[in-house]
Amino acid sequence: MFVERLEDRESLPELQPDNAWDSDLTDEVTECSPIDLFMPVEVKDEKAAQAVKAGVLLWNDELSLSHDICQSLKTPEGSYLHGVMHRREGDYSNAKHWFAKVDNHPVAAKLFEKSTQIADDIVPATDQLSHYISALERIGHWSADSFVDCCESASQGNIDSTCLYFFKKLQIEEIRLLIDHCYKLSIG
Repeated sequence: MFVERLEDRESLPELQPDNAWDSDLTDEVTECSPIDLFMPVEVKDEKAAQAVKAGVLLWNDELSLSHDICQSLKTPEGSYLHGVMHRREGDYSNAKHWFAKVDNHPVAAKLFEKSTQIADDIVPATDQLSHYISALERIGHWSADSFVDCCESASQGNIDSTCLYFFKKLQIEEIRLLIDHCYKLSIG
């Protein structure tokens, strides 16, 4: 229910949001227990269910409340979400700290695959975007640290609008993949 509302956003979330996109959605999510959030499906992993909640809040640009949840999760998913949250608030070194705690996460492999699909849909590609995609392909896997650097460069106004669009699409795909992964963990 919440994800569908987030999918209906008219524009892509900013890399660094100033405030929550939908304060009513924030209230509804925070009032839900993991059991309520998943009804009628049974929750088998409460930490993963909490990670879903943190991910939904993160997608809604509610960084502070997402942070409150993910910092208490001592799981790879909690660390990954924690890294995304700090990247979105512009605390880039702290984001890298949390990403370093996540080794070879399944979401990273899926995001690497999606990144080329997203780039292929952007026509025409600018020189900056082509350069970024070439660098990603040379690395051969998703690099959370490199994406942190890209987002920092974007915050300084050092990228073109095509790259900014690409980074926003990647960010949403990353959050979507994390939520989906955590949902599957939650229900076993």
